[in-house]
Amino acid sequence: MSQVPVSARPDPAGPALASRPVPGWLRDCYRCQIPLLVIWPLMPSFGRMLLGSGGWMTLFALFYMLPFLLCAHGLILVLTRARARRVGCDAMGAVTGAFYLVYVVSFFVLCLAMPDASDAGATPSVLGWAGLSASVSDGIAFAALILSAVCLAGCLVAAVTGLVLAVRHGSHTTAPGRLPPRDARG
Repeated sequence: MSQVPVSARPDPAGPALASRPVPGWLRDCYRCQIPLLVIWPLMPSFGRMLLGSGGWMTLFALFYMLPFLLCAHGLILVLTRARARRVGCDAMGAVTGAFYLVYVVSFFVLCLAMPDASDAGATPSVLGWAGLSASVSDGIAFAALILSAVCLAGCLVAAVTGLVLAVRHGSHTTAPGRLPPRDARG
C-alpha cells in the first residue's frame, strides 16, 4: 500500500464540501472584535458628548446600555474565538460576520441619529447639527435601533450555532487562510 500525503488525498465529502478561501471581510470582522469591545460600547456615551450631542439620556446609557453591550460583545468574542480555534481558521462564520457587520454599521448610525435631552431642552442629534430635520433624524434613529437590536440577537444566535456545528463536526482543521467545509460553518 502506497503512502499518499494528506494534502493529495481527495476529500471524502466530495468537491462541493472541500475547504475554500476565507473572504477578507470575515477575517477583518474577527480581528476587529477586541478593539470594538473596548471602543464600541463607549460610543453612545462619550462619543456622543464629544460630537456635541450629550445630555441626560447619554448619562443613562452609561448605566443601562453599557453593561449589556460589554456582556454581549464579550460573549460574541468568546464564542467566535472558540469556533475559530475549533475549525482552525481565524475568521468569523459567514452568518455571524454578516450579522456583526450590519450591527456595527446600524449602531454607529443610531449614535449619530438619536437626539438627546438635557436641562436646556432637547439636544439635537449629530445629524441634526448637520442640518437634517428632527423627524427624519428620529425615523433614522428608530430604524437603526430596531436593526441593531435584531442584528445583535442574530449575531449571538449565529455565533452559538457556529460553535455547536464546529464541535459537532469535530475538529475540521483546514489549511491556514481556508474555510472549513460547508457543513461545518456557522
